[in-house]
Amino acid sequence: MLPDKLYFPIDTDGGRLTVEAQDKDKGSMLNYVRQLTALRHATPALNNNGSWTLLSDTVQAYPMVYSRSDGAKTYIVALNPSGKAVSCRLPLTVKKIAYGCLYGQEQTQRKTVLQWGL
Repeated sequence: MLPDKLYFPIDTDGGRLTVEAQDKDKGSMLNYVRQLTALRHATPALNNNGSWTLLSDTVQAYPMVYSRSDGAKTYIVALNPSGKAVSCRLPLTVKKIAYGCLYGQEQTQRKTVLQWGL
């Protein structure tokens, strides 16, 4: 369908929000979603067959923290789209943990994991 025939106008922000432009920009939303999708497909615990358990308090919106497991490996996922630093306490009993940041800012993640006492 031609853009002039669409109900809503297309806003490409001066051509910056086209697939072609975002494909060339490694920091674009398009490439961000592609990287997360690839991570999900490459990590069995994060795909559709992995179990899911909420770890954070439902009263506190952020961070939302949950675990994903495939039986062999368990991953703790912390999401904070608020744009500000947040903290939380988690009811975790962990005997052995191998730390690694799968995606995001490792410095921030490491500090958060140490605060949780993992």
